[in-house]
Amino acid sequence: MVTGHSLGGGITTLMSLLYLIHPLQVFKDRIKEKLKGFGFGSASVLSADFDKYLRDTLTTVVLGYDVVPRLSYGS
Repeated sequence: MVTGHSLGGGITTLMSLLYLIHPLQVFKDRIKEKLKGFGFGSASVLSADFDKYLRDTLTTVVLGYDVVPRLSYGS
C-alpha cells in the first residue's frame, strides 16, 4: 500500500506506476493484486493517458474545490 496527501499524493501516483513497471521481487508474480495506492488531494503529476495503467491500482480523493489536484501544466 502506498498513500500520500497533496504533493505526497502525487508521489503516491508516481510510485504506484513505478512499482507496476518495476515490481519488487517479492510481489513480482502478483503485483496487480497486491499493490494499492490511495492519494488524498493529490497533485496532478501524470496525463490522462496513464489512466488505463492505474485504474485498478490507484484511488484518489478530492474534497470540494481543493485547488492542488486541479493545478497542472495544462490548466
